[in-house]
Amino acid sequence: MAQPAYHRVGDEDDIELDDIHGLPRTAGLRQGSTRRQPKVIWLIVFFLINSLAFGIAAVPRINLVVSLICRQTLDSQAPGSGDAGSTEPVVIGGHNPQCMEHSEVSSLTALTASYGNVISGVLSICTSTFLSMLSDRVGRIKIIAYSAVVLLCAEAVLVVLANSSASVSYKWLYLAYLLDGLAGSFSVIMAMASAYISDCTAQEQRNVEVGRMQAAMFIGIAVGPAISSAIVGSSGQKSPLLVFYICLVMRAFSLVYLSIVPESLPALVAGTISRNAPLFPMLNMSSAKSFDIRAQLDRINPFKWLDRLVPSGTIGSTLLRRNVLLLLAINFICYSGAMATSDVLILYPQMVFKWGNVENNMFMSIVNAFRAAVSALALPLLIKLFRKAYPESGGGRRRARNTSTSTNTLYEAAPFTPRASTEDEEEAEEEEETSRPRSPTATDTASPSPALPPHPDPLDRTLLLTALVTDALGYTGYALAPSGAVFTLSGALAAFGAVGTSTTEVALTKHVARARVGELMGGLGVLQAATRIVAPAVVNVVYAATVEAAPEVAFLGVAGALVLGAVLAGGLRGA
Repeated sequence: MAQPAYHRVGDEDDIELDDIHGLPRTAGLRQGSTRRQPKVIWLIVFFLINSLAFGIAAVPRINLVVSLICRQTLDSQAPGSGDAGSTEPVVIGGHNPQCMEHSEVSSLTALTASYGNVISGVLSICTSTFLSMLSDRVGRIKIIAYSAVVLLCAEAVLVVLANSSASVSYKWLYLAYLLDGLAGSFSVIMAMASAYISDCTAQEQRNVEVGRMQAAMFIGIAVGPAISSAIVGSSGQKSPLLVFYICLVMRAFSLVYLSIVPESLPALVAGTISRNAPLFPMLNMSSAKSFDIRAQLDRINPFKWLDRLVPSGTIGSTLLRRNVLLLLAINFICYSGAMATSDVLILYPQMVFKWGNVENNMFMSIVNAFRAAVSALALPLLIKLFRKAYPESGGGRRRARNTSTSTNTLYEAAPFTPRASTEDEEEAEEEEETSRPRSPTATDTASPSPALPPHPDPLDRTLLLTALVTDALGYTGYALAPSGAVFTLSGALAAFGAVGTSTTEVALTKHVARARVGELMGGLGVLQAATRIVAPAVVNVVYAATVEAAPEVAFLGVAGALVLGAVLAGGLRGA
């Protein structure tokens, strides 16, 4: 069955929209225009609350996992060793120095995190594409809300385990990882935030807006550990789970706030698309052809996905596809650097420098404070100076090419009348459409002109190189640090690396049609979910194998990967 086509309609376009079930759609849009308008500031507040909740429980979450594993490990060793009375009792969720004295506890913790990341990553691959593409139909906020609710349930599982008896196995931790995967993990929320920004922000402002969003996130992650340290310092080991209860309350409050955040895609039009064009034809039970396995495999084929994002047959498409592939590879490396060592950054200083909860929290606060400063202050200042020094570097040129395109756009169904045709005729039409080069349509009006191939903005390339090089130097500093102070300074040096992932996402949105942003973010979600499987598993396994002899090897490996990313960034070329 033929499917309706969709194109972007600017706010200034004078188009009379069709009625839906007798209701004039223009009336619905006028009514919506009197309500709250989508602005990035709405989402920034949500990220500030949610990241603050994450930061409060970040270090205690690792200690909770360590204490659960340590309790079961020591209990299994004590009867045979005769040391049952010589070992201090394990405080669940608290600081337990006796646990870090056993290398097998640290090794088992790293392996547990690796297996959990595999579970979460595999499920994220299955859900992230669906959720990201679904956001083009139902809106970005609904997908963010779903992920936030499931992540709240994952935190609740940890609290239940912490209050359980010693007979309950620590392997129930995998249930929390499973829920994290069903939510699409935090990468889906970040992808939806990027899509939200793309919906309501001009291209030349996206780097700044993404920087502000990341600044809010890093401020929360920086202030959260400081609050956690204050709570732990005042209560000691008496109530180590208090931080988790506060985290749950704040996550619930962020969901309440999210209910008032305006959608970047108008709800009326989003609902119309959902009714007229189901996301997956297999859900249309009225058509037997919907179950064509070949068509379903094409939807998850990465080469077909790239063909939809960057159609072949246009001038400069080869160079454009090369740049897109390089940006995807750089995104993989940047995200790997951020995700791979999240557990090791807590475990390593506890073993090498004998840090406790307070020291770990202060490290997290200082590093994320630098990241927030980079995102909120240094990044906008660098962009402003760069645009002044190179006024023709991309922002002005894109503005000139896109003056007819509104930044506040919406999805609109093109007029379409079904016609009767035989199944053979429909198959012949599909084969003809897929075999011939695709010509630019209204869907692609927001993409750069085929006559002037798009190319990486020199600003994006500069930001990527700076982020990757400083991040590599920071990880090298982690490996060579002789003291905790130098270790913390290395984290501050790597702060600029935080903009690497977001810069690649912004650069990619400039290379595809705006109607394909949701599909782009779905593919990035799959890539980042795969990264969550590969990168942490590799680093944690390496750390578990070298923790006794050379625990710094894991940091040096990540630094080498970041250097490779800088080489790839230097390979981005324009027309």
